[in-house]
Amino acid sequence: MINGGIMPAIPKDYLKQIKSIVEDIVADIERSNGHYPTDVIDRVFLEIENNYMQEYDSWITLPNGASNEHSVNPYIGSLVSRITGLKVLAYPVKPNSRLIKGYSTLGY
Repeated sequence: MINGGIMPAIPKDYLKQIKSIVEDIVADIERSNGHYPTDVIDRVFLEIENNYMQEYDSWITLPNGASNEHSVNPYIGSLVSRITGLKVLAYPVKPNSRLIKGYSTLGY
């Protein structure tokens, strides 16, 4: 289980919300594909981009107004890897999502 100790820069309430949303997105991706595609991390970020931007913006904005995407984005990627149980195949791969600059393809 992932807890707040991994990325202390992310408020604990956000860690729970991020984990819940990412788990739901990953489950939907698996259901619609019948498996986890190698670009599952990029697909998670695309789903966040299309349907969870208000939440994402709150996750990456620190109380002082600074951006926290350097902590939030890797946390999301590591969550996807842990939820799926897949290993990194290649990094960095050019994403379709504009929220990230690169991502790891995952597989068995």
